[in-house]
Amino acid sequence: MQPKRENQPTFFDLAVQQRGSTNRVLETIAREVDFTAAEQRVAATYSQGGRPACRVGVLLRVMILQHLYGLSDPQAEEQLKDRLSFQKFVQLDAHETVPDETTICRFRQRLIECGLHEQLLGLLNAQLEARGYIVKRTTLVDATLVQSSRKRPDAQAAREGRAP
Repeated sequence: MQPKRENQPTFFDLAVQQRGSTNRVLETIAREVDFTAAEQRVAATYSQGGRPACRVGVLLRVMILQHLYGLSDPQAEEQLKDRLSFQKFVQLDAHETVPDETTICRFRQRLIECGLHEQLLGLLNAQLEARGYIVKRTTLVDATLVQSSRKRPDAQAAREGRAP
């Protein structure tokens, strides 16, 4: 059973929103990407009974942080505990605990087992591409080293300034 995010922020949430420096990349992603379709697809893989788990939206955004910053599961947990910009991006409320590395790892395994990891990445990339943040253009540069057939000028001619 997935807990719902409360829309009513607390005073602490409002104070945290105004504190700290901004991370433009994360703010752009949070502003431009609609996560509701991705969250619904993942939430459908969970059963309705049992103890409430960590919100799917939080874990999806943690996966994006790991991808953007090359974080392992333990690093993601530590950075979420430490960095206010990461907490804002994943929409972690003041009363929620940071997902631990095991929860993050199990969530990734769930995405892989259900075959959702590629679909969700495609869904999010399509939104960014439609808004002009991803440009699919490739430039190829041939950097092959080829030995020249020209021989070195004579050292004496080079000293005298007569070398080509």
